[in-house]
Amino acid sequence: MVRVNGLLEVAYIADTGADQSVIPSAMADSLRAVQPGLGIVPLDSPISVTLADGSVQVCEMEIVLDLELVTIAGAVNLRAVPCLVLEGEGDEVLLGKDALKRLGIVVDQTLAQLADSTLLEDEEEEYPVGDELPGDASIPITTLDELLDRTVANGLPHEHTTAVRDMLDLFPEIWRDAVSSGAAALREDARPYRSPPRKYAPLLAEFIREYVKSLVAEGLVTKNNAARWACAVVPVRKPGSRDKFRLTIDYRPVNRLTTPIAGVMPSTATVMEVLLGKKVFARFDLTHGFWQLTLHPDCQELFSFVTPDGVYTPNRVPQGAMDSALHFQSQMQTLLAPLIPHSALVWVDDVILFAPTVAEFLANLKVNMKKSSLFELEILLCGRYFSADGVRHDPMRMDALSTLPLPATVADLQRFVFTTNWLHDSLPDYARAIAPLHAKLEAEKKKIGKRNRNALQVATQWSNEERDAFKDVVSLVRDSALMVHPDPDADLCVFTDASLSGFSIVVTQGHRGQEAMVLALKARFYITKVEDKVAKFVRQCLLYKHVKGSRLIPRPYGPLLTPTERNEVVHWDFLSHGEGYGDSAYLLVVKNGLSHFCELFPCATPTAYVAAEALLMWAARYGIPKTLLSDQGAHFRNEMMRHMAARLKVEQNFTPVYSPWLNGAVERLNRDVLQVLRALLLEYALDYHECPYLLPALQANLDHTAVQSLAGHSPVEGFTGLPASSALDVVVAPASETTEERVIEIGDLGDQLENVRASLHQMHRDVTDAKERKSLQDMMTHKGTPVNFDVGDFVLWSRIDQRLSNNKLLGQW
Repeated sequence: MVRVNGLLEVAYIADTGADQSVIPSAMADSLRAVQPGLGIVPLDSPISVTLADGSVQVCEMEIVLDLELVTIAGAVNLRAVPCLVLEGEGDEVLLGKDALKRLGIVVDQTLAQLADSTLLEDEEEEYPVGDELPGDASIPITTLDELLDRTVANGLPHEHTTAVRDMLDLFPEIWRDAVSSGAAALREDARPYRSPPRKYAPLLAEFIREYVKSLVAEGLVTKNNAARWACAVVPVRKPGSRDKFRLTIDYRPVNRLTTPIAGVMPSTATVMEVLLGKKVFARFDLTHGFWQLTLHPDCQELFSFVTPDGVYTPNRVPQGAMDSALHFQSQMQTLLAPLIPHSALVWVDDVILFAPTVAEFLANLKVNMKKSSLFELEILLCGRYFSADGVRHDPMRMDALSTLPLPATVADLQRFVFTTNWLHDSLPDYARAIAPLHAKLEAEKKKIGKRNRNALQVATQWSNEERDAFKDVVSLVRDSALMVHPDPDADLCVFTDASLSGFSIVVTQGHRGQEAMVLALKARFYITKVEDKVAKFVRQCLLYKHVKGSRLIPRPYGPLLTPTERNEVVHWDFLSHGEGYGDSAYLLVVKNGLSHFCELFPCATPTAYVAAEALLMWAARYGIPKTLLSDQGAHFRNEMMRHMAARLKVEQNFTPVYSPWLNGAVERLNRDVLQVLRALLLEYALDYHECPYLLPALQANLDHTAVQSLAGHSPVEGFTGLPASSALDVVVAPASETTEERVIEIGDLGDQLENVRASLHQMHRDVTDAKERKSLQDMMTHKGTPVNFDVGDFVLWSRIDQRLSNNKLLGQW
């Protein structure tokens, strides 16, 4: 069945005699009735059509249709297929050779191949295309003048044309004698293999006979009917041709008995690294590269092949043998070792030359000029285009992938997943998008089990979610990004983010800059004094300072949260003791911003659960704070804390990165905690692992000590209104033995509490005024500290000795 324009389902015939697709006029009229906008256009000149019964009709109209063919392998879509309109009735569509060719079907050749039903009778699977024997040397090749003209058309400056011509004059000099013979080692249990004779269609048999005859004439193969080894030849049609073939040899039986050699092929990462900063390129394809290497006499019999006329033994390295590619690669790398990797790369028989300038481009190789180019600004290698701007995938490959229909079989799905995975480095968020398809592929393969790969041809069903995932991946392929070369001298900016389902990292270099921004704005808007406004914006842009500023990046001080009320701003942070403290390896330090009152919560690890529990305990004792200020640690910035803050009506504030002074209140307290704790350990001669037992005394010391920054008050007095206790209270004798008793009536309790609140508010105002006076005084008196050294002097730098056990309490300086 065929679905025409998605509306009409009719039968179709893949007619081998029709040069063009044909549709009856009655069917065309039915389509126009359903789709009035469908146009039938007259032909420039009428076409005479010979029908199957020998009658002749004239077609004067043509219609363009979208066809969806329903086949055993699934639906196949053909877009914009021109069809001749044949007068008369009919309920079938004739698919002509033009439509079948778009599906990769050449009818004449297919019939010739099908005429021989035993072509692959001994094969376990269809043989892949690619192992081609050399062509006829008598075929004329492109002249050197045409090669030079193509080089100039690619952008070669005219002043360098003479130098390239001088290089071409040296062209005949080759290095054929400098390479070693290829050899293969068989496994110990290897037994000779000889393929039985095969039948070929007459057209293919004639091609094999003439082709092998030319190889014998050139001395590349010799007839050897006594050979114990012989593999079958498989003619394969060349792409885009009906009557031209390449001869391939099925060396799989020999490969299974061969011990592979070790070798290395260049990876994509290596190619991208060595091409950094290169602007001009040359590409050389060696003429029948494999057949320029001789085959060791001891191994020639192994690679014999059988044809209808007998058995032939090659004396050159055959393509398709297990070690051929790696042997050729190693020989090329040895020959071009002085140029690899700073000036040349080798991928089997393709040689890529590159340099920052045109003058560095002289080489002496025997090349295939049809596939070679002496000068290019962008080079195609391993499916990618490399240029000075960056690396991008082959647009033809990307276009083909982005127009693929939904995979009909498990094998199609597997090919799609594997192919897109090869492109993943240029597809942002590829892992998330491909995950549903990968899961579907694994589930289908699990159902099929470990059978032969023909079982993968089973059809597969798609859910709506899986269809959407396929469309997402295709969209990523269509929008494949250009991968730019990183600049080793530029700053590298890394921006990270994480969520419950994953994390993302953005790495960037470069900045629009002031000039680019001015030009972009002028092209779209009219702004008075735009240069001054852009200059001001750039001066305040922190990202600009990162990528184009100096190494020392000045940070703006920014706004500070200055509390004026009790419990208005609460600072908190985790302080690490180091390893070996067990359940007290960390301290959660919680501090009131106005009064400096603090609480210490020991814990084993800094987690959101510990932070939430401490917040609830603080709220239960002293009330719910209005604002929480912390750094951007995952234990503070997470979904649980966000929901808790929303329930408690608490505002969360986070200090930006590289700005520790914005949370300086708690950082200052962290330093006091370490100093006081170390003093207590030294005073009581305790091991530093025993510091958890001193935490109550440490917290009391910090909260009950009067400080100048609080106008002579202690944190506990400023926060709770209670008098501060001191160790001196146990040695001071009271002035009087009698204690005056104060009696407060129940009715006067409200007034007394109001007096306490007023007293606390006054104390808070005094503390705030004292802080402001101290800040102004420091600003007026701060003149800097002169140093007694100059540039070039040797100075001593105090730092932690990294050779010793490093912890914050007992660091050795």
